[in-house]
Amino acid sequence: MLLGDVDPGGRLPVTLPRRFEDSSAFEFYPGRNGVARYVEGRLIGYRYFDTVGREPLFPFGHGLSYADIAITSASATMNGGAPPVVSVVLENGSARAGTQVVQVYVHDPVGTGASDDPVQHLVGFAKVSVAAGATVAAIVPIDPRWASHWDVGTHGWAVRPGERRLHVGRSSRDIAHVLSVDV
Repeated sequence: MLLGDVDPGGRLPVTLPRRFEDSSAFEFYPGRNGVARYVEGRLIGYRYFDTVGREPLFPFGHGLSYADIAITSASATMNGGAPPVVSVVLENGSARAGTQVVQVYVHDPVGTGASDDPVQHLVGFAKVSVAAGATVAAIVPIDPRWASHWDVGTHGWAVRPGERRLHVGRSSRDIAHVLSVDV
């Protein structure tokens, strides 16, 4: 990998802040009087950084490649109550083979009304290999609960009908396409 014989295909499973003070836990760490409060709710990692608009050092899903692979198009097709089918086309503009991890995040413009609603969250990803100079079509599998939220009143999953936006990209911050779908 160091010599370039193999393309690195890994992506960061965490968000790295520029400074500890930028993280959601900073205000509450290490706690007071022996008590640590966990009040971030769902706003941890990339969800926090994306929601408050703070720029991380490296975002969730960030990764490097020796190849220059672009997500040239994306589309979403709804299929009744099933998750959307997200199709992408990737183009390798370099003279070497490589991989790209296509990530799909869902954004609910209305939200659930909870104070810890993230601006977006990951609902699907696919690692796609693309030969040198090639164009490849792929489908990104989407989580069956992609449009659901936990309803504390009913103690179950609930879906609010309406528009959702699917952000298709290479990381939580490198979004190549935004698709609108109705639930």
